[in-house]
Amino acid sequence: MSEVEMNCMEARETLTLVRDVAGVSTGGDAQMEGRAQAHLKDCKGCNVWSQQVGEIVAMASSMPQFDVSEALTQNIMKAVDSEPAHQTSVLSGANLFQMLFGLAVVAIMMVEAAEDINGLVAWAIGLGVVYSINLLVRSNKEVDLLCD
Repeated sequence: MSEVEMNCMEARETLTLVRDVAGVSTGGDAQMEGRAQAHLKDCKGCNVWSQQVGEIVAMASSMPQFDVSEALTQNIMKAVDSEPAHQTSVLSGANLFQMLFGLAVVAIMMVEAAEDINGLVAWAIGLGVVYSINLLVRSNKEVDLLCD
């Protein structure tokens, strides 16, 4: 890559830094902005990105702005501060029990399945399915917590 060319991340960062909220140039480094604009002409992905960002900025700037009282802002901040933090302790009692139980089950299954290769393959597939279900359940719980 020559000195004149930019990669996608550099071009997007440059365009983000040299444009204000309304999409107007802030008078930053003109050479860097020129290189970023040249990249936009050659890169379809960045060109689409730039158009989408422009649409988002235009839509956001056309939205009405509401001024809220300082008291409301402070009430919201107090409510957020008073909410309990999301606890993700790895070794809580329930998690520790699940880990120990899981290890015991795995040990028993390995002893039973180790008699032939088909048993080991079936065990590995079953473990993958159980792990996948566990991931899905956890991600759904996290989404539910965020939506509440």
